[in-house]
Amino acid sequence: NMASAEGSLFTLGFIIGNLNELRNYIDDDIVDKVLEISFNLLDDSTFRISSSSCIGFIGRFKPLPLPFDNDEGSISISNILKKLGNLLGSKDNSESEAAATAISYINIGERSEEIQDLTLSFLYNFSRSKREEIHFTLGEVFSCVACGWGSSASKDMIVTINYAMDIEETIYDEEPMTKILIKILNEYLFSHRADTRTSAAIWLLSIVKHCTRHPVVLKNAKDLQRAFSMLLSDLNEIVQEVASRGLVILYESGDSKTQDALVKDLVNTLSSGSKGFKVTNNSVLFPEGFLGKTP
Repeated sequence: NMASAEGSLFTLGFIIGNLNELRNYIDDDIVDKVLEISFNLLDDSTFRISSSSCIGFIGRFKPLPLPFDNDEGSISISNILKKLGNLLGSKDNSESEAAATAISYINIGERSEEIQDLTLSFLYNFSRSKREEIHFTLGEVFSCVACGWGSSASKDMIVTINYAMDIEETIYDEEPMTKILIKILNEYLFSHRADTRTSAAIWLLSIVKHCTRHPVVLKNAKDLQRAFSMLLSDLNEIVQEVASRGLVILYESGDSKTQDALVKDLVNTLSSGSKGFKVTNNSVLFPEGFLGKTP
């Protein structure tokens, strides 16, 4: 029956994923068959959550044993990501969250620029979405793309197992984080569109929250604080609240020297009087060179 089939997909994905984590790999022919079944079932509304979860678990600790590109409609990493990307916009929150988790896990299991770029293209397409709740989910995906296992969102909050990579041991790649922050800050965070500013503010908060130890975040704490400080004058109360939370996270994650500098800078910002901000389509708030060189 349907329930048994769904349970089988969850179980297969979890078992293969855990064996990958333990470096006790299953034969690729078996994995390929499970992935093919899950890929095809992504088109069936009954199995979208279970098939997304199965694919995500399999790709979490080891790259999916598939080519990146393939013929349209046949199984490949890019076609899997495209199907999952379409599910991000589902009106069923459970479907969109399952797809988001699967996309995050695939990006954690393989730190590939091709996978990252395709994933980011899906995420940025939601910049005008007024579904504020989905942006917190997308923000977690952003953090996993930017930070890999270094994102706290990469950890399973339900099932605790012996992860191969602990946050403390993570070797950070600065390029994905730098690229993502520059794009969010330059193209979205201070958009003339209120919905886009809201989206980008939530994304930035999620990245700062889940990637507090990333070197790019730590090195540019003052500039990120400046960005959040400017948002305090936004007319949208949600943006104001998000900005406040971002400032608190930056403060709490810094050392005493950084905390003193952040407080001093924030006091100067507030005492100078907030006049809001006005941008045009040609405005560049953070020019090239901010957060290092653009990759």
